[in-house]
Amino acid sequence: MVYMLQFDFLLSLVLVDLYVTAGQSPNTSFTCVVPTPSPGSPPLPSLPNQFTTQVEANIQNTGRTVLAVEYYDEPHDRGRMDFTNGRRGHSSLIYTYADQQWFHMTATGCTAHPLTNSSRFLVFPTTFDDQGNAHIRGVADVLRFGKKFNETYMGRAEVRGVEADYWKTCMPTRAGGTMSVEWDFSAVNGTRQTRSRHLDRSHQEGRPLRLVIEGIDPSRFRNANGSVSHYFKHFYEFVAFTPGPIDDSIFQIPHGMFCDGSSVAKKLPLVPDRFSAEIQNVNLITKTIAYIQEVYDEKSQRFSISRPEFTNVDNTRIGVGFFLHQGNCSTYELAPSLLKSRPQVHRFLDLSSDKKHLQLKPVKELFQLSDKNNVTYVGVRTVNDISCDVFAEEVPDYRHPGNTSIIEISFARKSLRYLASNHSEYQIPVKYEMYSKSLVGQLLRPPLPSEFHQVFDMYKFDVSSEQYQDVDLGECYTSSIVVWFQLNEDYDSVVRGSVWLFSNACAQAVAKNARVDVSRVAKVMPMKLGSNIMVQLTLLGSLNNVTVRPYISLGDSLVHAIANLQQSIDSAQFTISLDEKQFSAVKGSFSTTSPSTNANLGSSSESDSFVHVGILVGVSIGMFLIGLAVGCCIFYLVAKKRGAFDTSYDKHANPI
Repeated sequence: MVYMLQFDFLLSLVLVDLYVTAGQSPNTSFTCVVPTPSPGSPPLPSLPNQFTTQVEANIQNTGRTVLAVEYYDEPHDRGRMDFTNGRRGHSSLIYTYADQQWFHMTATGCTAHPLTNSSRFLVFPTTFDDQGNAHIRGVADVLRFGKKFNETYMGRAEVRGVEADYWKTCMPTRAGGTMSVEWDFSAVNGTRQTRSRHLDRSHQEGRPLRLVIEGIDPSRFRNANGSVSHYFKHFYEFVAFTPGPIDDSIFQIPHGMFCDGSSVAKKLPLVPDRFSAEIQNVNLITKTIAYIQEVYDEKSQRFSISRPEFTNVDNTRIGVGFFLHQGNCSTYELAPSLLKSRPQVHRFLDLSSDKKHLQLKPVKELFQLSDKNNVTYVGVRTVNDISCDVFAEEVPDYRHPGNTSIIEISFARKSLRYLASNHSEYQIPVKYEMYSKSLVGQLLRPPLPSEFHQVFDMYKFDVSSEQYQDVDLGECYTSSIVVWFQLNEDYDSVVRGSVWLFSNACAQAVAKNARVDVSRVAKVMPMKLGSNIMVQLTLLGSLNNVTVRPYISLGDSLVHAIANLQQSIDSAQFTISLDEKQFSAVKGSFSTTSPSTNANLGSSSESDSFVHVGILVGVSIGMFLIGLAVGCCIFYLVAKKRGAFDTSYDKHANPI
């Protein structure tokens, strides 16, 4: 838990409600005298309800200087103060009244606290409604300047070389003391032109330049002399006072900052159990960038990760993994031993309930999100120009057992609609970040060897995966053949907007009728043929590695699978089930062709170029017989020339 700011430090930073710690020599001789007004008083300056300003606070009676940046936003009920103190470094206080909490951030971490009447760290004057909810007060109360404070105009003065209007009043302190309050604002209708493009906006008319407070106040702490009151005098220099709207990011918890104790509860958006995404992975420790495409399908128990140099596909339903590199494919068994031998590569896999096989982790575990309500809502943050709800959780560090790490996942806010192909998606994940807990609040310092920090920016996150082309696993099988068939259904009403759903349903129907496992049905591509649907897909043969033993049978041989599928289509028994509807293939539309003949996909003339599978088989058999006859003739002539043939029977000859 981050240490709380010391009370005397915080109070020395509040603009007017300041009480300085005991330890100073008591001074009870100060009296605030109501001043005599100067003639020709201008109207009170108009104060903005949104502003940013830099402040240099010089606490004369303690000999300390504190630098601060103040952000005030009354319309959105929020405020922020950033402090720099020589002894304690940099710290920030963020007040989000809409969430009824405030945050204290330092270089070592962050804590969240509720906004209540008992809060001792309310930097901004706060009011509470009938329901007990806190709200930031108006700008007059924040600056302690306005008509209700009875300021008296004291004439013109000069502040940092700028002509100023000087105002003064007396007012009580919150602890029962008394003080004088003196304000200098840049002069209205001054004799010198101060508005120059070379000067900051604080030099425009009616902007605060300096505040001086002086008085006697009862001390909350007895000093060494036993005094119960003390004298104080503070000077506040306002620089770069800028009225106007403030960017939302100012009031957001920065990335890499994990705040303990947040009181805001927000339900974690549902992460879909089937998605594809393009990811930019930045490792901030090794200073490397990688571009990845991932496809996760919990129902089909299939996960693929593709990078420019390789593609890895793990199909835990059949227990086989595929590794493609430079046009070559190697297959391997998904044995439980992989979790120990290659834990980082297969960290998205887990043991099945029988402990004999591997299975795909549920999507929550894939993102390392627990089901134990340990996920904390961090707040709203702008991520890649997208307004996001950010959630965080502390989890074990699988890289370094015994250590802990922080994960942050950012979801686009519910009000934002993501257009994916012909449908819309909401609350999609935008960013996933992992870092060692020791880096909380210190992401800019050099990391230690035991630390890590990785960022995953997600693009094209698509739950329907219409933009995703299935990985070509043809090289991983001994043989394959392309299959075509037609459906007399309207393409736009059946396929458009649900390409993946249709393709998946089609693959299931093909596998059932061909009597093979669905893993051998690949590259399903529905296409528009006129207004109807033409389907092209690839049926795969046996695995190219005969030593790999799948968990289940992968079905009939490729020759039998082709015959089974053709028979089901020619007999009008082939149907695709989608959304409780049945779609039948056109009887006799089954055919096979080589990819080289598919140059004009989608044209109606394609049906004329189909070659019936029976013709292909017949041609193949004919060519085989011709070759066999030619070979026998050549063998006979060579053998006869050598005298190898004898018409007599040799009982000692070995039968062939």
